[in-house]
Order: sequence, then structure tokens, then C-alpha cells
Amino acid sequence: MGEVGVTYGTVVLVAAGGVKPYKWSIQGGGLPPGLALSTGGKTTGKPTTVGNFSFSVRVDDAAGAAAGAPSPVMVFHQLVFVVPPTSYVCSGRTSCALNIPYTGGIPGDKPAAKVLSVSNGNIVPRLVTGGCGVNAATSNPPPGTTTAASGGTMTLSLTVPNSAWCNYSSAVTYELVDHNCGAGFLCTSSNTISVNFKY
Repeated sequence: MGEVGVTYGTVVLVAAGGVKPYKWSIQGGGLPPGLALSTGGKTTGKPTTVGNFSFSVRVDDAAGAAAGAPSPVMVFHQLVFVVPPTSYVCSGRTSCALNIPYTGGIPGDKPAAKVLSVSNGNIVPRLVTGGCGVNAATSNPPPGTTTAASGGTMTLSLTVPNSAWCNYSSAVTYELVDHNCGAGFLCTSSNTISVNFKY
């Protein structure tokens, strides 16, 4: 597995038997653009193109014998919110729903929406519990908020818990995180989005 623009972890191919030294080459198909295989069996470089690439490697020994094996590599692009506006607004007396587009990430993965920060100046977000004149602190993002991401869309929805809400305002900043992204990859979205909750 590789990621566009990220240095590919050096892979060293190995063989057994025959007469050394070995010489490695690509027998069929092709490596992802940006990667190269040395005759010594090292794969290096930075992938430049997203896709699933199938190829076969071949090893020749000093006595003229050869062997080959198929080898696939999948290359993905870092998660990114698609041209996000400065902020999205989630407001209404009972509920709201937002569909926020993104691209990239490991194909088939369902990235997590992670809260990075909550801000509303010097005012602590409040959930009114006894009418609009009584305030009590609430969680951030507000209770009743759910997020899910899959297939290029992050869905954010909020169902207002009860009719006692008023004067609630906060800006919540989110990023996306790939669940199955390993060490050495860019596992979080390259940008963030801000959602303004206003009730």
C-alpha cells in the first residue's frame, strides 16, 4: 500500500536457492508511477497516481535460471474536505443535517470525524434547563450530534434534545481520520471544516 506524495517505505525483495547474485526486474504490468525497482531488489520512490496496480516481479540468478511472482500495490490519496467553505451552519429549533463532501483516504474505509476544537469567544456554550433565563454548561459538540463518513460524504446531524434550548452558540472544528492507515502515512485530512451550531 502506498500514498500519493509520501515516500514509499523501502521494500527489499528476497529469493532463495539458485546461484547468487540475483537480478530483479518487472516482468509484466507496471509499478505505480513514481516508484522504481532496482536490480538489487529495492523498491523506492514516491507514488504520484491513485489506483490499484498489478505487476509481476522476476528474479534471474547468475546461472540463468529465473522465477517470477505477481504483486499488487494499492495507492491512495490523503483525505481532504472538498473546497470547504469557511464554515457550515447547523441551526434550527428541532434538528439539522449537513452533507460535507471529501475525497481520498483508503478505499472502502469509513474515516472517523474527530473534534479538534470548540470555540465561541468568551461565552461558554449553554444548555438552558429551566427556561431562557437559566444556564447550565453542556458538552461540545452539543448532545444529540452524530457524525459518520463514508463514500466521500461526511454526514453530520443534530436532533435537539428538548424544547428548553435557547441561546446556544459554538463553532466546532472537525478533521477526518483514516481507521486503517498505518505508520508512515498521512492518516488525517489535509484540511479541516468548521461547523457553527446556533440555536
